[in-house]
Amino acid sequence: MPVKTLRRRMITASLMLAVSSFSVIGVDVADVTVAQATTSNPTCAATTGYDDDQLTACISATPSGLTFTWWGYTNYAGSDQLISYSGSDTSVDAQGVTCGAPTCSYSVSLPPGEYTGSATIETGLGPQAPEVEFDLIVSQSQPTSPTTSGMPVQRIYGQDAIGTSIAVSQAEYPNSGSAQAVVLARSDYFSDALAGGPLAIAVGGPLLITPGASISSTLDSAVQSEVQRVLPSGGTVYVLGGALALSPNIDTTLEGLGYEVKRVAGSDAYATAVAIAEQLGNPSTLLEATGTNFADALSAVPAAIQAHGAILLTEGSTQAPETATYLAAHPADTRYAIGGPLAAAGADPSATPVWGEDLYATSAAVASKFFPTATSFGAATGVNFPDALSGGVFMGMTGHVGPVLLVEPSLPLPSSISDYLGEDSSMSDGYLFGGPLAVGDDVLAAL
Repeated sequence: MPVKTLRRRMITASLMLAVSSFSVIGVDVADVTVAQATTSNPTCAATTGYDDDQLTACISATPSGLTFTWWGYTNYAGSDQLISYSGSDTSVDAQGVTCGAPTCSYSVSLPPGEYTGSATIETGLGPQAPEVEFDLIVSQSQPTSPTTSGMPVQRIYGQDAIGTSIAVSQAEYPNSGSAQAVVLARSDYFSDALAGGPLAIAVGGPLLITPGASISSTLDSAVQSEVQRVLPSGGTVYVLGGALALSPNIDTTLEGLGYEVKRVAGSDAYATAVAIAEQLGNPSTLLEATGTNFADALSAVPAAIQAHGAILLTEGSTQAPETATYLAAHPADTRYAIGGPLAAAGADPSATPVWGEDLYATSAAVASKFFPTATSFGAATGVNFPDALSGGVFMGMTGHVGPVLLVEPSLPLPSSISDYLGEDSSMSDGYLFGGPLAVGDDVLAAL
């Protein structure tokens, strides 16, 4: 292994399939975070960051081998990456791995055996490039989960939740200037983005997220760049929520770039959902979901799009006054409650309940109700909300209409999800929203 200057940070990880132990050597140890990684929980084994440009280099164990992932704020597409490993009858050097900023990934499937190697990530930043070393034992006793029949599943993701929303936008609208509008919601709370999903499809644009007003008073720079890429000057950006949700400075920025800004907002999240329903023209189908917890609501976006409906919010098992007023004014609407009696179904007992015993089963129940013969599906972590909300809009677009199924970060797949995929014989492809740190490669392989 080449000798690097003292400023290089080195991470040494010893990975085994059942038990993992780690040690860190080198300098600037305070900058290094070490986390456990096993095949049953293939999270990032180690990360490193430096100075103004943070780069993360990770190694994770999967049921069939290894995944190397690295990302950062530096554009290093085209840089040299060197990944070497050897063991049993396998010896591989992978140089010039194809990747594009902001994220690169290289996965290998290994037969049973013992392996040792390293991943050296060159980023054009010279001696600060991180290095990951590993020892790995691959056994034949791996966690298993029911799988589909080998259908292709594409992962769509960025370096964080905002980056994933941008990646989804780029997948939806790969050509510059091809969107007719943009819908913008806060990234730190789910309710506005949840209700805004059907609006994004209605206006012909992506759903992008940016930090809420309590976190930042400005538009995220990467989101601004994506707005400028996807939407021609003069187009409309629908900003969801009031000044406490997204700062008015964002409106000023967008207007300065030549866009028309339309605020769709109410006095709180419940009133904002009503305002979005009115912006949609008061559709005759409504999906109600609790606004106090995101779990049940995550699968509602593509379902509402499929039903040509809107999403309204309840206060858990209590009806929100703003929602109750709207429902009273539209008594003939068809209503579905996403979530059980402790959630939306308790708030509106007259609505058709769609729910399961947990958030995963609820997403499967929504899929069965609204997508009984889908040919595509989406999947996202049920642990957090932004990936599923951005992905829900993607799954509402022509060409890949289907449900968003919730999965855990690692195997096994929830039985309700496996059952749904196994029962739908027309399913031909899938999409996984979020990176390997959100949903492991073992889940991707099982899907």
